[in-house]
Amino acid sequence: MPNKTLVKFERHLGLGPPQACKVIGIAYATYAAYRNCSRELQPYHANHVADIMRLPVRLLQQVIKERI
Repeated sequence: MPNKTLVKFERHLGLGPPQACKVIGIAYATYAAYRNCSRELQPYHANHVADIMRLPVRLLQQVIKERI
């Protein structure tokens, strides 16, 4: 079962896993391990995801554009 936090994050961004990991700033292999629950999502990454999801739409779009 996929990590619900990351699935929700991807939906919020409108991106797939390869792009979503770039927004957070972690390697895809690490993101994939978190997403498929083979590694526990670290609290600092969970906090970063939550912070990004709280951004206003305009700022969120700017962050996505800069990081992808």
